[in-house]
Amino acid sequence: MTTMLVTRPEPDAQSTLLRLDALGIDAIAAPLMTRQSLDANLPPPDGFAAMTVTSANALRALSDRGVLDRYLHLPVFAVGDHTAWEARQLGFANVVSADGTATQGAGAARHHGRHHPGV
Repeated sequence: MTTMLVTRPEPDAQSTLLRLDALGIDAIAAPLMTRQSLDANLPPPDGFAAMTVTSANALRALSDRGVLDRYLHLPVFAVGDHTAWEARQLGFANVVSADGTATQGAGAARHHGRHHPGV
């Protein structure tokens, strides 16, 4: 049997191992990075029409910092389905998955803005 190497940081490495196992694929986790939230000054959510999120880790960082609730009212444009799922799990109600790249996410946000001005 072929074994796959999973290099994603936790907690995503374990969820990837579980998905691979469900497909009958043997895998070993060896994360190459750890997730670390920076102590940055975030702007207040007032005035923003939406958030574009390229990683579930960004959402986890908002939660870790205790500021997630300030942003929950904003629509979220997630680059992929996993990030969109994480956004919904954390309480965002208006989530759009671009199912691909940051460029596709920007395109989805632009399209949404044309059809929902002011949102």
